[in-house]
Amino acid sequence: MAIEEAWKKVLNEVSIATEDPGHPFRNLTLATVDNEGVPHQRTVILRDFMKSSEFLIYTDSRSAKVKQISQNNSVSLLFYDDQKKLQLQVNGVASVITNGHLHEEHWNNHGRKRARSFTSVLKPGTILENPEDAYEWNPEDSSCFCIIQIRAREMEFLQLDGHRHLRGFKWLEDEVQQHSWIAP
Repeated sequence: MAIEEAWKKVLNEVSIATEDPGHPFRNLTLATVDNEGVPHQRTVILRDFMKSSEFLIYTDSRSAKVKQISQNNSVSLLFYDDQKKLQLQVNGVASVITNGHLHEEHWNNHGRKRARSFTSVLKPGTILENPEDAYEWNPEDSSCFCIIQIRAREMEFLQLDGHRHLRGFKWLEDEVQQHSWIAP
């Protein structure tokens, strides 16, 4: 198999995950770093995949991850499909989108349908005396809905297969892509 064909298969799995809520790549790990250099990981949901190197997730603009990205926009994504034994790592640069055409389009087509995830009266991480205190929303208010757009700088996949694992690397910068096989 050629490296181009391998990458096409891996990135096709990412594309499928944006439409299939049950796909293992749909839920992925996002890692950020705070201003003290402490890494933070959390599971997020892949919402869109564009141009074979841009990943979109939704979040509340008041969340810790948004603050961390504003301080250090280098992030990492980790996808894993246990059935296919396929792992994809992405290192990239994140930007937070809080307005404009892309924001409006995603709010109207997707965010509004899941408004309770992004319209809580209380910001994420607020200390509560009672869990019930968190259940108040402004479902028509899109001001806290935001998109985190990750532009890949480098990607690496690992396909486990007994003794014949496959591993590929892709480097992306300024519309230039280079890829190669690497030792597993």
